[in-house]
Order: sequence, then structure tokens, then C-alpha cells
Amino acid sequence: MSLTRLWEGNKEDWGISTKSATVSYTGPWSSRAADKNTALASTHPDYATLRAITDSIEPFGGASDAGGPMTAKHTVTYQDPTGNPDDKNNQPQNALSDWQEHWEVGGEAITVGLGFKWSSDNKKVTKEDVSAIKVFPTATIAISGTTNKLNSTAKGTLLNLVGKTNTNAVTIKGYSYPAKKLLYLGTGADELGEDSVGSDLYKMAFNYAYRHSNTWNQFWRDDKAGGPGWDTLVDAAGKTVYEDAVFSGMDPKNW
Repeated sequence: MSLTRLWEGNKEDWGISTKSATVSYTGPWSSRAADKNTALASTHPDYATLRAITDSIEPFGGASDAGGPMTAKHTVTYQDPTGNPDDKNNQPQNALSDWQEHWEVGGEAITVGLGFKWSSDNKKVTKEDVSAIKVFPTATIAISGTTNKLNSTAKGTLLNLVGKTNTNAVTIKGYSYPAKKLLYLGTGADELGEDSVGSDLYKMAFNYAYRHSNTWNQFWRDDKAGGPGWDTLVDAAGKTVYEDAVFSGMDPKNW
């Protein structure tokens, strides 16, 4: 890069959620395009965590004999790539315990379809049984955080867990959810860019649905022997509605 640092115009902005700095350079007008490409691929000359994001170019000084500028002024802005001005939680959080938690409550109408039977007595569900049996309260839990460890293996693990319940007890923000109480609804992920060492940085959210009174493979049955209650629903082959899986691979510290 054939640029010389121009101290006039240098500026630094430091905050809790964002970090940026501006550095001015001068260089030949004729090589401004190549210099711009080099500048945008660089880090700040004093702070390695700041990376170039823009280069504003304008004529500097007198003109050449041909009437055009001889010198270009490059104003390069650097930012922390882990910073997001709309999100104060912009540093990598590579342990699930550091992520933020959000709960929502609601209700569900449980509908039983044909092709199933009750595991306790093998009685098949008939057409007359197909109805919305009851409405039960439920909770949706979202855990969100930022990580630079989402690689292809982790992506495959998360996608494979969608629609499955937890075989193992899962501790989230200090609370242990018993086995088969959580249904994994999927992951939301937004790529924020790269961190200071070039790793992809993602803002992610894990979404779960939680049942308190029953597990996800238990349904309310009015005609259960001994009175109404929860019973496990299976298909003709004895397979439950939701498959179980180990959820330990969801923690970024294990990726």
C-alpha cells in the first residue's frame, strides 16, 4: 500500500457496544484504486482488533499540469467486527450459560389423529376419537447469544435435532429441565460478519417448547382405564410421535 498516514483527521470512538476509528492517508491519485483495495483489507495500524470497513477518497492538494489531481486523500474507517450498534451483546459467548433467555406462554389444543393406538391397552384410535381434546398451557423458551464457533459440524447437529425432544436432562440458565419435557423447534441465526481473527460471527437463538404436566409423547386421554389421564401415543410399529435425542451438542463450548 503506497499510502502515508496523515495525522490530521484521525479520530477514535470508544463505547460499550461499539468501537471505531478513522485514519487519514495520502497517496498517488493514479494508484487510488489499488490502494483502496489494500486499505479495505487491512487492520487499524494501532489496534489489531479494528478492521477497515470504508475508504472515502477525495483530491488532496494541487493539481497536475494536465489539470487533474496528483494526490488522493483516503479516509479509512475501522470498526470492531464483533460490534453491532443495535445489539449490546456483540461479543462471542461460547457457552450456553452466557446466552440470554426469553420466555413466552400460550396454550395448545391437542388433536389425536387416525393411525395411532394407546400404549397401555393397544386400543386403536378410531375416527370418532379425532377431535381437539383439551387446551393445555405451554411455554416457549428462546435462548439467544453470539458465537464464532458455528462450524459445519455444529450446523448439522442443530438441524438434526429439530423436532426432537431431550433424552437427557438439560440445564439452561441454572434450571434443569427433565428429560422429554423440551421440544426443540429450531434455530434462528444471523451472520454478523467476521471477528478479529476471521471467524464467522453469528447471532443465534435456540427455540424450545416446554410441557410441565406431561412429556411430549404423552397425550390426554378421556377414556383411559381408571379415569382420564396422560397416556403415551405410538404408531402401529410402536414408535412415538416425537423422536428423542441427546441435546448436549447444542452448547457452543462443545463445538
